[in-house]
Amino acid sequence: MATAQAAIRRAGRSRALRLVASVTLLAGVAWWASQQQAPQLPHGRAGFLALGIAVLLYGVATLGRGERWRRLLAGAGAQSSTADAYQLTTVGYMGNNILPARAGEAMRVFLLAPRARTSRTNVLGTIVAERTLDVAVLAVLFGVVLATSVKIPFAVEGALLVAIVALGLIAATALAGGSRSPLRRWINRPSVVRVVEEVTLATRSIRGAQAARLIVLSLLVWIAEAGVYLLASDALGTGLSAPEALAVMVFANAAALIPAAPGYLGTFDAAVILAVHASGASHGDSVGYLILLRFLLFIPITVAGLAIYMWKYSGWQRLHRRTAVRTEPSEA
Repeated sequence: MATAQAAIRRAGRSRALRLVASVTLLAGVAWWASQQQAPQLPHGRAGFLALGIAVLLYGVATLGRGERWRRLLAGAGAQSSTADAYQLTTVGYMGNNILPARAGEAMRVFLLAPRARTSRTNVLGTIVAERTLDVAVLAVLFGVVLATSVKIPFAVEGALLVAIVALGLIAATALAGGSRSPLRRWINRPSVVRVVEEVTLATRSIRGAQAARLIVLSLLVWIAEAGVYLLASDALGTGLSAPEALAVMVFANAAALIPAAPGYLGTFDAAVILAVHASGASHGDSVGYLILLRFLLFIPITVAGLAIYMWKYSGWQRLHRRTAVRTEPSEA
């Protein structure tokens, strides 16, 4: 009982810290934006054309993520249909955008496991493999950004490097306690070993030709998303180059790793404003760019994911069919 209460308290503190971080950063961004000129919106035929292409391109990126997840599920032995992999990818992003603690990932796990005739731990392992591929590709793209002429403040680079080093040191310290350390003894428990093996199954299956295909697919997904960032700039006329748009995307997604409120409120916004301003855009253009990115990356996929969830996974479709069957004789 005491252990459960302690876990609840820790979860509450974690949620409070995420909320404080999001509110603080969002308040700072809102105050800063209020001091700038009114942002411009897409205008003219060229602007709306770029906006439409950006929406389609993000749809392509989402389909690419669905295909990647389908392949990871197949590699882990899950009997998932292509439709479920694609649709639940969209549902997962919807959940991450409107629910706390990246609950969209939990939605994918709980909704797919019974349909794919596999364990929830196995499905969770495929999501871990997804994140592993994303981190690897984003690290490569981060290197590309640093190798270009994009001028990013040293403070940003330093903060990211310090965060990476700190995480590495924490992990090394936790695991370096030897066989007598409490963490090592806990890891070596048979039940924990089984869970770890199942969670890492999909990641361990990424090798050979399959690894090459998944890495290329992940790279194409992130390049497509970078295209959305570039087209958003074109729609507003802010003039970001392709390397600069890539830099904004990398830093925005790095900020998404910081615990925050639903939709990465505050963290995403601060990263975009900082990166766009560092690329030479005016303050007003930075605000307009952030607003447009928020629309492109969050609104369409959230609406689509909610519609898919309500129709296929919430039981509404089954209820509709039962109602139709009951009313069919009376209509005859």
